[in-house]
Amino acid sequence: MSPKNPPFECGQSPASPVIKRLRHMLTISTEDLMEDFGEFSEFVKELNDYSWRLSKEEKRFLDSVLRLEKELQDSASFVIAVENVKDCHSEVTEAVGSQIEIVKETMGVQEEILGICFNEERR
Repeated sequence: MSPKNPPFECGQSPASPVIKRLRHMLTISTEDLMEDFGEFSEFVKELNDYSWRLSKEEKRFLDSVLRLEKELQDSASFVIAVENVKDCHSEVTEAVGSQIEIVKETMGVQEEILGICFNEERR
């Protein structure tokens, strides 16, 4: 048995293809895994359906991916909320910047009007 082939992949377990697919998915980045969360969850559910036939090592793997699935699910809502706040902040910052420019232009116009009024009063 080599380190690349853990014991639960050596046998003819009916769950082996699902485990192999899940192990492959675990090699991708966290962001990609979150994007493929639906597919990941389907494989976890499929593996969970085999739970009564899993070996000790396979059950340990199942427990790990179930825990990861829950944490990804919990984190996904947080990440989405943070991204929404970031987008909202960007929009507000842009809107405030636009308002500042409008106020500056308005102040410039008001200065010109006041200048004209003072010049007329001096005449």
